[in-house]
Amino acid sequence: MMPDKKINEEQLAELFDFMRRKRVRYYDLQVELVDHFASAIEAMWREDPKLPFRTGIERVYDQFPITGFASVIDKQTEAIQKDAWRWVLRTWTEYFHWPKVLFSISVLLAVRLVLFAFTDINVPFYAGFFLIVTGGFYSIYLSKKGKTKDDKRFLRLDATYGVIGNVVNIINSVFYVVLFNELNDVPDWGAWLIAFFFTYLGFFLYILFFQLPERAKADLRRHFPLLV
Repeated sequence: MMPDKKINEEQLAELFDFMRRKRVRYYDLQVELVDHFASAIEAMWREDPKLPFRTGIERVYDQFPITGFASVIDKQTEAIQKDAWRWVLRTWTEYFHWPKVLFSISVLLAVRLVLFAFTDINVPFYAGFFLIVTGGFYSIYLSKKGKTKDDKRFLRLDATYGVIGNVVNIINSVFYVVLFNELNDVPDWGAWLIAFFFTYLGFFLYILFFQLPERAKADLRRHFPLLV
């Protein structure tokens, strides 16, 4: 009995080239699809060893929707972003519980003291929004530097920074609304409410802007240690 035919290095390179021709620009998704195609073609060869390699490629590709790999990219992006939001929210809620709640209270008191130091509460309020927007744009700027390694792009990073970009756009819009509406005669409880708002919004955005990208990069390093 002859051994089963296997995909060779030249054929693997051809599969990667096929993915690029079909506009799959993300290396992590290319690897996943190439693995799927290689396994499917090898399964076909077990039934028909004389099947031409390129015919096998076309047969596997025909199993995908008429939109080709576009729907795969959309589904993968949606799945990555849903996972990212679940992780961000789960991590954020830890600041409401022991032991991180002690740190949260300390930050809340510090923010309230900062607000107390200003006679015009609009100054720290505007400054807070400005720092938030600046932090978001800085995070996205870092993404432009770290998203591509060895001329390769990764869907996991692109989708992750897509979440951050959407949040920055929302906050930027809110910032301009707030900018043209001054706060007047804020009572003491209102100042505490503003301090609470900025404290927990700060935790949320720190997780989103900085911890989430590091989580995505750490996950990629496990699979592509020499590329990320």
